[in-house]
Amino acid sequence: MNEPMHRKNPPHLKVAQGNSVLHQTDESVLRVLSDLSSDAVWCYDMSPPIDIQLPVELQIDAIEKNARLTEANKILLSMLGVMDLSEILGMGLRDSGSRHYVLDLDEFVKKNYRLIDYDIIRQDDNGKEFYFQISCAGIVENNHLTRVWGTTKDITARKRYEERLYYHFYHDVLTGLPNREKLYLEMENCFAHRHEDQISALMLLDIDRFKEINDTLGHKTGDHLLKKMGPRLTAEIVDSQGVVARLGGDEFAIFLPRIRSPHQSVIIAHRLTDALTQEFDLDGFCTEISVSIGIAISPTQAQDQHALMRFADIAMYHAKSQMMGYAIYSTEIDPHSQKRLTMIGELGRAIRENQLCLYYQPKVLLDEKRCYGFEALIRWIHPELGFVPPNDFIPIAEMTSMIHPLTAWVVENAIAQAKQWQMQDLDLSVAVNLSARNLMDENIPKMVARLLNQYQLPAERLELEITESAIMTDPTRAMRILDQLHELGVLLSIDDFGTGYSSLAYLKRLPVHTLKIDNSFVRNMLGDRQDEIIVHSTINLAHNLGLKVVAEGVENEELLEALNQLGCDEAQGYFIARPMPILHLDEWLLNSEWFSN
Repeated sequence: MNEPMHRKNPPHLKVAQGNSVLHQTDESVLRVLSDLSSDAVWCYDMSPPIDIQLPVELQIDAIEKNARLTEANKILLSMLGVMDLSEILGMGLRDSGSRHYVLDLDEFVKKNYRLIDYDIIRQDDNGKEFYFQISCAGIVENNHLTRVWGTTKDITARKRYEERLYYHFYHDVLTGLPNREKLYLEMENCFAHRHEDQISALMLLDIDRFKEINDTLGHKTGDHLLKKMGPRLTAEIVDSQGVVARLGGDEFAIFLPRIRSPHQSVIIAHRLTDALTQEFDLDGFCTEISVSIGIAISPTQAQDQHALMRFADIAMYHAKSQMMGYAIYSTEIDPHSQKRLTMIGELGRAIRENQLCLYYQPKVLLDEKRCYGFEALIRWIHPELGFVPPNDFIPIAEMTSMIHPLTAWVVENAIAQAKQWQMQDLDLSVAVNLSARNLMDENIPKMVARLLNQYQLPAERLELEITESAIMTDPTRAMRILDQLHELGVLLSIDDFGTGYSSLAYLKRLPVHTLKIDNSFVRNMLGDRQDEIIVHSTINLAHNLGLKVVAEGVENEELLEALNQLGCDEAQGYFIARPMPILHLDEWLLNSEWFSN
């Protein structure tokens, strides 16, 4: 059974391929074909032959023990790293077979002793893997497997190339992180096999003001920062078995296939933001960054990867617009949710059918103890729902084009009321809030100019309040629009000062006349030394820049007196008066000590 290829074989041997019969080729021709082949050609003899009527498991065991290599061409010798057939003659399957040869034998027997283009893996002594493709057929005589002839093709180069293609298809070129396609694949696999009570989370992360880094330091430095993001993000989720991916630009994603509760995603979001606020060394230039993270939970919020991605994206942009650091998706912040779509339609009708009204909150001069004007605050009295809180519809309007007609309605009605006060010989101004979307609208100055002219109201009787975040969304455009409003004679103030990230470089160039200190600092300043320092410092900063200061959230007399001692110019809050409709305002003007002077 161990004679080399030159021995003669019986003229008719049955091959395991249905009922066909292999007629043995002249051995000289076989040797020529073997030598000319670009694939390895080999033969194993079964010594002794194996009864094919045995159970499959016993046949596999017998093949493993009985198979001995008897023929091989030069290609196989090269594959096995030997010079002569004598070095491997009689070799068994454990030495020459694939890494999973038992599984291979199972396939071989179950497929009637035949394999076509079957992939196998071999490992060298160092554990390096090589890939091969075999085709083979067993020769059966008298219901006994006697021999197996086969060919082996080295497909390692092809496999390596396919692996490189696979890697590049599923990984980001710049950072080496998984890309969007890989992220979707991971989520799809997770959702297809998850347990009933399994909770997953997707977090989308965007670098705040990344464009400024590119514009200031160059794209090479920006790319260096993006490369350093991956290791920091990965380090924070190493215990969560999550996937960190780069989606493109400065946007990253973290998929957590298994979390204990939605709150765990919040904890991880805090860890991520803390890790990324640590200084980055970019080729000798050190910088700090902040990020905005949107979180969506599956399956409670989304059942598939596409919905989960959309919800996380909505939450991320909400976090960025509100400077919250992170936000979890909810229908309240989704401009395309059924509730919001219904609300948008209702809001448009509210503007047309005059369901809206303005409430007014007094603003007073501390040194003169006199009311000098009011802040106009929009309210919605729905004919069926009743009072609709501003937080339920203003964010919807700000995220859609509805903000433009809504702002026009507020400005016109506020100007009309200020004109009414002027006609009553009341020296009162009115303040209106503008959103970030308004400061991106080139038509705002034209609209304000038209309404001031229509109602013949002096421009200085109208004050427009804008937030720091609205200015910093696009500082160049915002400053251009603010300059145009300033040229009209309208007074401008920065609302909620201290909660945003405007720089002094912009602040000193803005045509504003007032800073409003956010109530989050004012209301606790008597019991919080840090808040008191912030309020005092803001007052001094504003005065040094030639600006007046308004304190919001004054809820008691002690706060009012403390602000007066610190040199604050103006104040508003519940201690002075709550926002009120115009009917109650007239009564307040008649009876309030703030207007008696």
